[in-house]
Amino acid sequence: MKREISMATANSNSESLEMVRNLKAWATTPTKWLRKYYSAMLEEEVSSRQASLLTQAQIALFLSVFATTNSFLLKAGFVAWLLVCVLGLKK
Repeated sequence: MKREISMATANSNSESLEMVRNLKAWATTPTKWLRKYYSAMLEEEVSSRQASLLTQAQIALFLSVFATTNSFLLKAGFVAWLLVCVLGLKK
């Protein structure tokens, strides 16, 4: 009887591990697509970190230019974020 219970538990653990792997693969698919897109546009291989920085730089630029707020500090924060991303890409 104990042998059947332990095998059922082992099978349950492998199923949950497989589910976690599938969930991780599903969650990372958009980042892989973006990395491949940037690689095609720049005609060189782009790492995941570079793709993340490129995406952040685009978001920061968009927010700094098209922000609807009149807060100077907020816009300065977006510009600082943009500069940090661009300097990170330069490395």
